[in-house]
Amino acid sequence: MRKIAQVIIPLVVVILTIFVIRYSININECSLENTPVCFNIKAESFEFEPNASVLIRVPNQEAKTQLEELWKQEYPQAPNVLQIDVGKAVSADQVSSVGEDIFLLEATHAALSIASLYPLNSEIMPLVAKQVDIGLAEDLNRNNPVFIPAFISGDLFIIDQTSLTNNNLSENSLISFEKIIQSQAMLSSSYEVIFPLVLDDFDTLYPLLTIDNWYPFSNYELSDANFDSEHFLNGLKFIETLGNTIWDTKNPTNDPNHFVWQFDTVLVEQTSPISLSKPYVDLEFIQSITQSDYLFTAYPRYNDIQPNHIASVEGWVMHESTRYPSAAHEVLTFLRSPSATQIITNTTDKIPAINSQQLRTIDIPLDKSQQALGHNQARTKPLVAIPNHSDKLLWDVFDDIDIVETIKEVYAHRMTPEEAQDEIVENYQEWIEQYQ
Repeated sequence: MRKIAQVIIPLVVVILTIFVIRYSININECSLENTPVCFNIKAESFEFEPNASVLIRVPNQEAKTQLEELWKQEYPQAPNVLQIDVGKAVSADQVSSVGEDIFLLEATHAALSIASLYPLNSEIMPLVAKQVDIGLAEDLNRNNPVFIPAFISGDLFIIDQTSLTNNNLSENSLISFEKIIQSQAMLSSSYEVIFPLVLDDFDTLYPLLTIDNWYPFSNYELSDANFDSEHFLNGLKFIETLGNTIWDTKNPTNDPNHFVWQFDTVLVEQTSPISLSKPYVDLEFIQSITQSDYLFTAYPRYNDIQPNHIASVEGWVMHESTRYPSAAHEVLTFLRSPSATQIITNTTDKIPAINSQQLRTIDIPLDKSQQALGHNQARTKPLVAIPNHSDKLLWDVFDDIDIVETIKEVYAHRMTPEEAQDEIVENYQEWIEQYQ
């Protein structure tokens, strides 16, 4: 028996080893005969269907030429898979009839046309996560991934470095809200406006409420605004603190209703060392007038917490009717790569959505690099509709309950933060009842 065991046991071990090896091979391989999208785990790439051809749309001819060259360098075994069109941005009402397999789409348009987008293989998301915060599209991708974040825009602080130097001032006075407030007298001696504050637009106001990490609707639920939280209350207390400082000498009474939109004019006239990069602020034109050097940064910290600003995201999507989805997945990973991102960034006015580690690997203009880094602190509006009310988004609550007017009362010290919180919570509950 002992001799038999000595023969059988090694034989069993060999058989089990062969089985494990074969099983390991099987789970690392897939066949396009059995699945429309095949991800090769070992190679970390998607397989190409026979004779595959994937048509994408890019913004201009220069981007097309450079991407074609890059593709041939990186995929010499499949040089003809990638085909490129040049065309304008796609809107939601065009998605169903668009001719390309892959194209850029702004997130709000993606939300409106999600039924026309191809549900991506989940294997692509870990690859994307190496490049960018996939939380920027968590709402769009929460059921099935359909949207690959690629480019980003939103409010960032702009610091006029040249003006500061000319006034013998340092950027150190602007590194935090505490520093800015402490430097009020010094800044006011050189500038008419310390910061062009406005309180009549919630998206502009929002970052000031996030100094204790308040973020509404993180779970995409109607009752998830978190107005009753300590985080939101501390944001209101910060608004109250801001009301103790005269931000604009043209508004000596500090009346929140008398602030004006001047994000461009303060830079042109150099009446403030700080502004915000609003879409209408043409910094290239302004710089041609002022000859100043500008620094883009995220919002200054407060209590050593980094506020979050609202950003808009543009991403790559795949049309639901794409003929070669597996090859198209590989094209998506190519387009999301640092090298391809660099090409489109350098041939357009787009700012890459890219994490700080990957940002170091690409060669783009300094101002775009600063903006990309600043947007690492961005949040996106949850593009989620209220249940049974597809025309109404969760984010609409801020306008519907007129939260800005209540916050102005806190700034003007006509209402305490606690009173304001109670009023906002009450208005919010009434708002919820309309949709339940």
